[in-house]
Amino acid sequence: DVALDPDERTVTLCNASATVTKVGYVTIYLTTSDNNNNNNETTCCYGKSGQLLRPGTTTDASGKTDTCITFIVLCPPLTFAHLCQVGGLEGDMTT
Repeated sequence: DVALDPDERTVTLCNASATVTKVGYVTIYLTTSDNNNNNNETTCCYGKSGQLLRPGTTTDASGKTDTCITFIVLCPPLTFAHLCQVGGLEGDMTT
């Protein structure tokens, strides 16, 4: 399972199995949205110690390219793997 904590803005991969190691593929698309104030905001992901994670791109079959970050995680039994924190363009973790 994947969990997003709305208060801490953390993305966590959860393996509640007592015996099975699981592999998770988690992709976060870093989209730009236009809110009602015509103010564009881009989602950013932050790793350990608030380090900005560098995104990559993915291209679908129709040729559309999106910016994203993909985590490939090997998660042992009874483990919660905290992958990142999600924030806004200016690094504000509260937006």
